[in-house]
Amino acid sequence: MVSSVPLPPRGGGRETGRVLWRWDTLQGAVRIEPRRPRARPPALRTLAVAVLAAMLPVQAQDIGEPVGDRLEHPTERLRQQQGEGLLYQLEGAVEYSDNRGRSDRGGDDDILVASRARVDWFRQSRRLRANVEGQFEFLDSFGSVFDDELRARLAATATFALWPERIYWILQDFAGIEPVDSFSAGGHDDLQQTNVFTTGPTFRISPEGLWWAELDARYTRSDAEVTDSFDGERTGGAIRIGHRFDAARSAWIGAEAQDVRYDEPLGFAGRPDLPPQDDPPRETDHERFDAYARYRSAFPRLVVDLAAGHSRIEFTDGIELSGLLARAAMTWLPNEIHAVTARFVREYSDAVRDVASQINALDPLPDFEPRPEIGPAIYLLKSAEATWRYRFRRGQVEVTPYSRDYDYQLEASFLDQEATGTRADFTWLADSRTTFRAALGVERRDFRAVDREDDNLYGGVFVERRFNSRWGMRAGLSRYQRDSSAPGSDFDENVLSVAVVHFGGR
Repeated sequence: MVSSVPLPPRGGGRETGRVLWRWDTLQGAVRIEPRRPRARPPALRTLAVAVLAAMLPVQAQDIGEPVGDRLEHPTERLRQQQGEGLLYQLEGAVEYSDNRGRSDRGGDDDILVASRARVDWFRQSRRLRANVEGQFEFLDSFGSVFDDELRARLAATATFALWPERIYWILQDFAGIEPVDSFSAGGHDDLQQTNVFTTGPTFRISPEGLWWAELDARYTRSDAEVTDSFDGERTGGAIRIGHRFDAARSAWIGAEAQDVRYDEPLGFAGRPDLPPQDDPPRETDHERFDAYARYRSAFPRLVVDLAAGHSRIEFTDGIELSGLLARAAMTWLPNEIHAVTARFVREYSDAVRDVASQINALDPLPDFEPRPEIGPAIYLLKSAEATWRYRFRRGQVEVTPYSRDYDYQLEASFLDQEATGTRADFTWLADSRTTFRAALGVERRDFRAVDREDDNLYGGVFVERRFNSRWGMRAGLSRYQRDSSAPGSDFDENVLSVAVVHFGGR
């Protein structure tokens, strides 16, 4: 993870438009709000941080948090003001699924009573910058066909300035719902709760000078509800030395080291049943070293972020992996209504790093694009995606084609897979109180080692009606479908939902 906490670009840049378009990803409604500063996700335990934040004084001075670790789209996250804000939604819904278990034979239908709380909280002061985005839901099976569930999706972060501009303490937490088996249909029995928590200090040297440096120390704890081989600890550190050419351009070099220890030595795949293992499972504990150079320029209409380097992974049994580390991200704003973003990644990764790299806790299609196998397996990730966004007076269109190749290493090669697909989202404000949304996703997933191909389809239409500033209702119809070359892996599921929503915030 090249560094640890995102930082708004140093230098020029400006927001586009006068309002911020936000849509609720699980039920499909849009709301338009005045732009306010946003912090990048990341903190389950950071909810405690949020309570502490309320006790800290607010001062009109930027916290100056450290340079970020993930390539981002900075022009979408420029901050022009400081302060705090809270938006929340309380929702009671009734949902009907005609195949909740996603069986190829039709399965059991089910009626769910869902209680949800969604929160988007931001605070920024001289001593603290924090952001919490997440959803907590309780699903009660009306006919007791399936067990009741309590789920949490959360991405939050808190950066405490122990010594402003010099010493910071970072808290991050990512909670999500992930598949137990990447070959499964992602039905009720195939999902599990995961959590990745990270904390540690960052030290900055000459942060406002032409030359600057940063030192990080981090501790990470990962846990999964079902897959014990995901549970483990990571400790590490990083150093970066950079040069600022002007207000919009900078470059730096960095090096990172990390020691990874898992609680259960269950082999790379984390599933001793697949494939059959005649020998003891290979050690999964390892040390990782990364060295890289990075360049970034941030102008009002174009932001470019490039990084290249080398990674080496040394397992405790003597096996080594090494290869190129390369990342690139670009955001282009040709005018006020169009936006184009592109991103490319080539690096060694694993499930913990993947979960901790998520940008939004509320994934628009959480069941459509499953993550790789949850466990200790290491894979070579080659990923490319682009997004075109068009905004018009009453709505927005967004299209994202993507390709992701997961090349698993050593004994986990039977998990090799490649996914290519496109996601499209259309949002339209019929009037000041009524919003319509349609979403479509198509994907082909090729499991190379087992000669299997899955064609996945997602489609949904949604409507939201606001009665007043505090109350409204939502309704939606979604369809999930898979056509697979593997016998017994086909399914289709239709979900109809109706909800009453209370909106709040300040």
